[in-house]
Order: sequence, then C-alpha cells, then structure tokens
Amino acid sequence: MRRMLVSIVWAAMLAGCGIILAPVSVPVTAVANHELKIEGIVVDEQGRHVPRGQLHIRSYTVIPNATVVEGEGAVMPFDSHDSDTVKRFVDGRISASTWATYLSVTISAEGFYPRTFTLDESGLSEDVLPLGRQKAYFLEEHIAISRRDLFQIVLERKQNPQKLEEARDWLDEETGGKVTALILSTDREHFAQTRREEAKAGAVPPGRMYLEVMRDPAGGFARAADGKKPQQMTLHLGMNGGFIRVPLEKGRAEGGRMRVAPETGYSPDLVLKPEDMGRAVRAIFYVKAGEFYGVGAIENLEWREDAKTRSGSVSMAVYLFLQPDGSRNVEQ
Repeated sequence: MRRMLVSIVWAAMLAGCGIILAPVSVPVTAVANHELKIEGIVVDEQGRHVPRGQLHIRSYTVIPNATVVEGEGAVMPFDSHDSDTVKRFVDGRISASTWATYLSVTISAEGFYPRTFTLDESGLSEDVLPLGRQKAYFLEEHIAISRRDLFQIVLERKQNPQKLEEARDWLDEETGGKVTALILSTDREHFAQTRREEAKAGAVPPGRMYLEVMRDPAGGFARAADGKKPQQMTLHLGMNGGFIRVPLEKGRAEGGRMRVAPETGYSPDLVLKPEDMGRAVRAIFYVKAGEFYGVGAIENLEWREDAKTRSGSVSMAVYLFLQPDGSRNVEQ
C-alpha cells in the first residue's frame, strides 16, 4: 500500500529540510472497511446522458492514530492507498462496489471537466480526508451530495480548452536564511522551464521567484498568535507581472471556471497567512509572467521546526500553467 511506509517517507522529506525526527510510531489498528456502492447516472448541463466515459476509483483504509514525532511531538492520521480501479460507462449509467474505509472517485468523459468526490459509509462528501495530489486541483471540483441509493452527477462541458505549459517546483526558506529561488524562462526554446539556485534571505537577486517569511526583530521567523506558525509568508514573482488571487469555494475557483485571465490588476507579491498552511491546495491565482498569462496554485505550504533548537523551514509547491501564445485564454 502506497503510504504504509510513512515513517521512511516523512523522515526522508524532513531530513532533507535539515530536521532530524524521532522514530515514527504506527499502530496496526485501522478503521473498519465497508462495502461502498456507487450507482447513478452522469448527465450534461442540459440533463442529457453522457454517451461514454470512465470512473477512476481509488480505495483507502484509514489508520487514525499514526504519529510523526517532531521535536516534542505531533500527531497526525494517515490513509493507506489500497488500490486503483478504472471502469468504463456507456449511456451515462455508472455502477460499482468495493470494500474500503472510503473512496476517491473521479468521473471523466471526453470534452467534459472531470468531477471528483469521496464516498464513505455515511454517504458522499467532500470532507472525508485530503485526497492527495492531483494535477491542477483548481480546475476540478470536490462535490458533496446527500446520501441516496441513486445519484446524478452533472459534468460541465469544456468550452475553449487550451494547451498550457506547466512549470512547477518547490520553494523554501530556512530560519538560518537559506532561500531556494527559481529562474522562470519565458523564451521560446525553454518556455516555462525553471532553474533552481540558492540565495540569502533579504538578498535574492532580481528576476527570481522566491518565498519570503516575515522576520522578527531578533532575525527569526515572526510567529502568529499561537506562537508556533509563521505570521506571514510572501511569494515574490521577481519579474514583470504578478498575481491575482482567486477565492476558493468548495475546492474550486469562486464564481466558476478560470477561463480568461484579467488584463491588468496584478501584484508582484502574493501574501499567505497561517490559515493558508496545510497539505492540500492552499491558494489559486491568475499569473502574468512577463508578457504571458496563466493560472497557478500553491499546495503543501508547510512549516517544519525542531522544538529544541527552534530552527526549521517553510516550504511549498508552486504550479504555474502558462499560455504560450501570449493570449489571456487559460481554460484547460
């Protein structure tokens, strides 16, 4: 199962940030599995059955009391990914069943946007557990439907899909002042490619994308009211253009699909607060990089600290999807 090696994975990730952890304790007791059934119809926005498509079903078993010890200790649950199943459907009719604690189900069809939801013994929900990484979260939707034996899923038809070029990488800043900066290329030969380099906090060269954490008078990270998380983090673009943040509503862009990027109104800085921290997607935005428009997302905005030395780092994954033809059409 994909995540049963949680002790090795977390230790490797955090050791890479310069933080050594105590051993991970993983109880063997899991939440009980249930027979989970999916049955219903898939229609378009006019109520017509979608001719054909597929269900991608990922089943999970929850291990509720696994612990990862950081300094004085922190407790977090994790979910083990058991299996993947792909089933095709015709004339909009879907039917499947499997045994699991909960399922992540993605329904997709050519010419439509996919929809993703979770299913457990209490019914369909968007709030069971984080679903793990998916490309371009912000272009999909996590939906909630009240429990019933037969349900209906409405797929939204794509209007003007574009082929955007993806740039993605990790950014971080350590309490000691080490910063990971990115050089983003917008030339034709290396469009949307990134190159990493080390820099010093407060002295990052021009033209770099980087993460900056607010500092206190003593030079450490300024803390939020809880005394633990950093008070403020800022993503700097470092080139002509900037960001326009889009509010999230039920896991997607508030107001509907992100189809056309605004022409003006971009800020070179995207400010992030303690409430933005977490493992799933934390922010979505329009971006203008030089003369090119696109959309982007931040996920896995996380704070790691050694409780004894108070040293640590803030890190995040940043995704950019840029339109290479220079237009503001950013629908995927």
